[in-house]
Parts: sequence; C-alpha cells; structure tokens
Amino acid sequence: MYIREIKTQKTKSILPVLMNDNNEIVMEVFSYMKYLIINNYSKNSIKSYCFRLKLYYEWLSYAGLTYLTAVEKKSETNKGVVENLSNFKLWLKYGEMGKVVPVDGYKQIRETSTINTIFDTVLSFYDFLSMNEKIESLDVYKTVRSNSQFGGFLNEMVIKHEMTHKKSIFKERATKKGLKYVTREEYEKCYQAATSLRDRIIVSLLFEAGLRVSEAIGLRIEDFKEIMDGKIIIKNHHDKENIDAALKYESAGTVFVTPRMQQDIMQYINEVLSVTDTNYFLINMYGDTKNQPMRTRNIERLISNLGKKIGRSDIHPHSFRHGLAVDMLSNGCSMVQIKDTLRHKNISTTSNIYAEYNITAKRKLMDEYHKKIETKLMPEGIDIDAFVDMLIEDEQEEANNE
Repeated sequence: MYIREIKTQKTKSILPVLMNDNNEIVMEVFSYMKYLIINNYSKNSIKSYCFRLKLYYEWLSYAGLTYLTAVEKKSETNKGVVENLSNFKLWLKYGEMGKVVPVDGYKQIRETSTINTIFDTVLSFYDFLSMNEKIESLDVYKTVRSNSQFGGFLNEMVIKHEMTHKKSIFKERATKKGLKYVTREEYEKCYQAATSLRDRIIVSLLFEAGLRVSEAIGLRIEDFKEIMDGKIIIKNHHDKENIDAALKYESAGTVFVTPRMQQDIMQYINEVLSVTDTNYFLINMYGDTKNQPMRTRNIERLISNLGKKIGRSDIHPHSFRHGLAVDMLSNGCSMVQIKDTLRHKNISTTSNIYAEYNITAKRKLMDEYHKKIETKLMPEGIDIDAFVDMLIEDEQEEANNE
C-alpha cells in the first residue's frame, strides 16, 4: 500500500489516491477522496484522511479481511463488525501482538487522541459507503446528551427538546495535552537566528501575523499591495500549481503587521522578488525548484532547525500561531479579538484551545488591577484615618447635593 498524488482532469485538483500492492487505485477510497473535495475539505485534510485509510487497509491485509468483510454481520466465519474494529483499535494502539506477552506489558505506540482521529476517518468512510448504498449503516454509535457550557440557559429556552449527538462506541477519552507554543522571547531568538531575510519574514508571519503554514505558502506579491499601511490580504487564489497553499474554512481576511515586519517585507520585495520572474511571495532560493513556491516540509524543516538553535527541539510552525494567541491573552486581549486575529470560524474554537491560558491572563490582569487599587487607596503622605474621614465627608457632601 502506498499513496500517490494525481491531477484530476475536470477540476485540475491535486488528489491523493491510495494504491494497492498491484499498483492499482483503490477505487472506493478514490471515490471518498472525490467526495471530500466536493464538500470543500482542504487539501491537507484530504491528504490526512487518505493516510489514515492507508493504515486501515494495511490492517485489513494483516487481518486477512477486506473493507466489506470487516463489517459483515457476525457468523461462524466472521467475528462481526464490533470485534473486527476492536481488533483494529488494538492494532493501532499496540501494533502487532504476539502470543507471548512481554513482562512489562505492551507499550502504546500511538496517542489516544490520534487513534480517535483515525477511527473517526474510518467510520466517516463507512458512512459515505452507506450513503451510496454500498453497505448497510454500521450500528457502532450511541446517542449521548450534548455537554454544553450553556446548558442551563438552553434548557430554559427549549424545555421539551433534549440536545443529543451520535458518538462512536470506540471513542476513548484522551488525556488533554499541554499546548505547545513559543513565547515572544523565543520568537525573537528564532528571528535573530534566521540566516536570511526570507526566513526572518517566515518566522514573523507565523508569530506576529499568526498565519498557518498553508496560508503563508499561498501568499502572492499582490497580497502586499497595502503593506505601506501595514496590511496583508489573506485570500484563496485557488492555484493548482501551488500544491501546499490552502485556507482553512476559507478564512480569508486582513492581518496587520509590525513596523519591523513592514520594513522586512518591503526590502524583500524590492531586493529579491522584483528581480525574480515569479508571482509567489515565499519562494525557494536554490536548486531545481528555485523560484517555485515553498513546500510545507521546507518551512517545517526551517522551524525545526531554528528551534534546535534556541534550545526548543519540540516546536513546529503552528507553535508560533499559538504563541501569538497566548501573548495576546497575557496582554489583556479578549477572546473575540484573538478569534478575529487568528480568523477562527467560531469563537468556541478559540475558547476551547486557549481556555487554560485565559484564566492565567485574567489572574494577571486582576493582580495588576488590585495593585493599582491598593496604590490609590494608600496615597503617600496621607494617614489612613484621615483618608477614611475624607471619604465620609465626600459621601455626605454628595448626599447633600442630591
């Protein structure tokens, strides 16, 4: 099993396809990939779905099953859908397990959240097949009540309507991971460690502008027509040649840059792009792909190298976007302001990601507020008893005026 990318004839879209060991396209997965394109899934999401289904098909081969026999009803020759998919979950969690159990037990090879994501893709694939009447619907869901933080309010508004949703019986509660982000100080170190003007701009776009990698890669020179006013236009150019460019949820908009970024960008356009035959903004500087748009792996490699230079081997490009959000929270920005800056589709996305850091930011703001209040209540040169008398006199005077 392997994955290759092909260009569709009608839309000219780049489509990842799953190939079997005979170098043939796995047609049911190919149909599902086309379905995802029609429903406006991003290129990166479609690629991720394809890789997850590749894992599933590798397990099917290992288990001696096909995508159809794996979900057949239980019989003398078939373990049934629940047991088959449970075995797939064990394979994802522990890999191949022999008859002899190690003394310290099997070690989990994938995080629970990753296993849940892979399972969601597989079940979505089967839902697609069910809609196309290729198979019957899988009875692997349970109905649960929605857990809303606004439950009390909603219960009053819709007393007789119980909010519910379907949940896979294979979904396992995952341990919440800590958010990986770079601090402003670490961002500055990465900026200084970058060896070219282009690389410094990339670091700044990820942190100061909060861009996703796919958005930075998709930038064109025309998107900087208002750079004199400190603006960058984020839009989807629907460029089939720029393979890694994408906008999540079509999150077009405007971002504002710092004066330093503004100067760097103008210098880069004047000194590099003005003498280069290209419309792209972030381009490769050397080799066979010179002047072509950068790929995601190039930027990931750049950030990894910069991280090692500053002693942070665990950071990735999205760590800078998270860093901007945490930095904004720490400096008193609201969730609405952060949502607008990051161009999230829903504010709940922003709140869910940064809720822990919102509490920290609120504590910091209130501590600063309390310090200011204490300073005002205890002005230098005034005795506390005299200060209380002054407040009483003010209150009496205000009552007399009324």
